[in-house]
This record gives sequence, C-alpha cells and structure tokens, in this order.
Amino acid sequence: MAYKFYYDETEHSRNITQGTLENSNYYENFITVIVGWDEKKEQELEKRYLEFENKYEERKHKGELKSSAIKLGQFKNGFASMSQENLELVSDFLDLFDDDIYVYFSVQSKVEYILLQLLTQYRNNLMVDIDAMRYSLVKAIHVYHPENVIDAMYNRPGELIDEIRSFLKNRIEANKKNLALKQRENEAFMQALIILDDLSAVSTFEWDYHMPFDGFDRFLTEQSIDHYSLIIDREGSEQKTLKAAIDMGHINSYEQDSKVAFGIRMADMLAGIIAKFMKSLSVALTSDYKELQKVLLDKNWFRLDDNKRCIYRKLHHVLSEINDSWYKSFASTYADDLISFISLLEHIDNVSAEEMQKSLEMQGEYFNGFVCDALQQYYSRIHNKLKTEPIKLINNEYFFNKWGAKVYVDARKQPGLEIENGMRECDVVNAGMDANGVPTITIKEDDKYVCYGIPVQLKDWVGTIMALKNRGQDMFPARVRFTKNANKWYADLL
Repeated sequence: MAYKFYYDETEHSRNITQGTLENSNYYENFITVIVGWDEKKEQELEKRYLEFENKYEERKHKGELKSSAIKLGQFKNGFASMSQENLELVSDFLDLFDDDIYVYFSVQSKVEYILLQLLTQYRNNLMVDIDAMRYSLVKAIHVYHPENVIDAMYNRPGELIDEIRSFLKNRIEANKKNLALKQRENEAFMQALIILDDLSAVSTFEWDYHMPFDGFDRFLTEQSIDHYSLIIDREGSEQKTLKAAIDMGHINSYEQDSKVAFGIRMADMLAGIIAKFMKSLSVALTSDYKELQKVLLDKNWFRLDDNKRCIYRKLHHVLSEINDSWYKSFASTYADDLISFISLLEHIDNVSAEEMQKSLEMQGEYFNGFVCDALQQYYSRIHNKLKTEPIKLINNEYFFNKWGAKVYVDARKQPGLEIENGMRECDVVNAGMDANGVPTITIKEDDKYVCYGIPVQLKDWVGTIMALKNRGQDMFPARVRFTKNANKWYADLL
C-alpha cells in the first residue's frame, strides 16, 4: 500500500532579523502541517475538496482558496468572535477530514532555535538539565520580551551574552517579590548564569527546516507507513524545505505548485487555522508582566452556542483524535502555546455550551486550572530523559531497536548472555527492562548489535543506569565486565 502526503507551512521567517521580530504580524512559532492518505483514495478526496472550494469561489485569491481568506482578527476570541460565514467555511473544511486521512503538525519556537546555537556545546548532565534551562530561557524571552536582549540578538551579537546576563540578574531580583510563584524560574536562571561565561556568539539566524521532518519520520513509524511520497509546496530556487526533507530520509519527496496540488492547499488551510488560533490565544494570555499577576482568558472566549462548540469539537477531533499517536504533533522544547491551544480544545470539548453560559464568569478560572495542570505535566516530562520512541512491532512479538538488535516485548524470550570461565567483557550500548522488570543489554558483537537477557540479579544495576540516564548522564556506550561467581552475577563499568 502506497500513500501520498502533502506539506505546507506558515509563520515562516526564512531569515530571522530584528525587523522580523518587530513586525506586527510576527508570531513566535513556525508551524507546519502534513496531510496524507492512501493514494487509491486521492481521486475521491480531490473531488470532495474541489466541491468545498467551489462553494467558496468568491473567497479565492489568485485562483486558490487559502487560509488567508480568514483574517487574524476573526480569531480574536477563538470561534466565539468569528463571523457566521467564516464559521461555516471552517466547519465545512473540517468536515472533509475522516479517519482515512492522516494529519501531522509541528510547532517550533524561533527564539529557541537561536538559543540552541548558544547552547549547542552543552549536554544534560547530573548537575544541569540543559533542556529545562533552555525552556525557561525561551519562556522568559517570550513572556518578558526584554528589548535589550532582542536588540543584541540582531544588532549587537558581541554583546548578547552580557545582555542575557543582565536580564537574568534583573529578573532574579524582581522574582524575589514572589518566590512561591517564581522559585523554579529563579533556579533555572541562576544555573544559566553559571554557564554564560563559556558561551559563544550566535553565528547565523538562517532558519533550519529539518525538525518538522524528524517528527514526521517518527509519525510514519508509529503508523507503520513505509511506502509513500511527500509533496512540498514549490518555493524558490534554493529548495531549502525539499532538501531538508531529503536530508531527513524522505527521499521520495518533490515539489509541486499548490494550484495543481489540492493536498497542499488542504495543508495550508489547516496550518493557517492552527497558527491564527494559537497566535490569538497567546496574545490573550499575555500581559505586560510589569507586575506578577495571574492572567485569565477573557470570558468572551467562552460565549459559545452549540454550533460554535461543535466546530471546536471538530477541530479537536482532527488535531487530537484522528490517527492519534505520540508523534501526531511535534514541538520544540518550548511548547507552551501548543499546550495551551490543545488544552482549550479539550476543555471546551468537556463542557456543554449550556453549562459554559451558566458559569461564564468562572470559565477563565476553570480553564486556567486545566491548562496549568497540562503545563506542569509537560514540564515534568522535560526532566525525563528516558525518551519515548515509536517502535514497529513484528507479529506483536518483537521489534528492532535503534541499533538494529532484535528485542522481544517479553524479555524472557531474549537469548541469555553467556559467560565462559566466569567472566566476559562486552561493548554495551544500551541497558533496559521490559514491562515485567526483566533486564536486558544491547551489545556490539562481531560488527553487529545483539540484545541479550541478563539475570534478574542485575536488575538494580540496570535500574541505576536508567536513573542516571533520566538525570541526563548516559553511561553508554561503555566497556562492561560481567562476572559470575557461583550463583552471583556482577557488572562493572570499565
């Protein structure tokens, strides 16, 4: 079975400059959408999509119906502020999606991309969680919008480190007024100050397009899709997006004009709806932060009748329920806007329009509690370094790990590590446990990788290795000596 996927993007800043950031239309996140289906269904889906477009013929621009047909101001209070004609357009568009259509989208912070260049030499370790620190720095720049830091990013790169240091010191002092709320932020800022002396100036701000295709590759693995083509909206002669897709292993990728590829127009429309919704929500949840205060979503966001709530339900279904998987959405470390957006869809999906109107004055508080829980859970996951990776099960029994070793879901079926003369040294690349706590190791053996089961006696040793990895200290690859003395097993890192 072969599939066709279509890619488009929005809020792209191909070269990030100070002018980019100061533009009134600027949005912090770069958003991509990929939609796809079994190629046998293409003709039927195209017919349905063209019927949809023809219904809104008068909304087309240069012969295409694109997301620009709905202006940003229409999303001021989400669907509650949208005109009836735009609500109908969005509703009809979302009705095109059924369970046979695959939807993947990514959200990438532009400021985080810049900070990644600063922190590129650093890795998580037992002392510093670089992921958490980067998240805090991006959030701080996004929330407080320090003008001197932003100006230095683009006009005075040699002074950027000093400006970040000055900004952090000022925020640490300001946060002392409410340490109950800002203790964690201050801890992250103080860690950042410790390593600032070693940082180098950023050399380039040219955008990197690889991340969305990394997430898409993981999404395809989860969906067990091997045979597919990826069609990308045609751009300039440099073809940076296409080259990034091919670099990430999507070799059967090519460009096409959106005028002849309805799938690209479909991806464009969905990307535009996501971006404008997220941007409006971000503005609504942001204050000037001169004083520490709780920001609640205005009650006007919740003035919803059954029809408007139904459209929320449709959008939630498309973005969170159709072909649901871990990598259906893919984000950079700073993902607050995405989490707030999905949380709003979930919150509204769980409350009837009638209930919402009865408690309209409290809906901002209810949503605040809901989204704060979601953000807290996400922040906890940032600290978890035992990354979840999609696997392709074979016969519901085993899979091949990233090194190509065969791993059984039930580790008791794994061949056991053999030891001759009471001792064996191995080049170990990974250690883990199955759902029942049975320990395994993956070793390099005769130029190939093999996964072996090891005695339950070594469960605590594997557990310690995993705990260290969870704190950012990966002990592998390493040479390990396994020793068997009578019925006792020992493992020592060499």
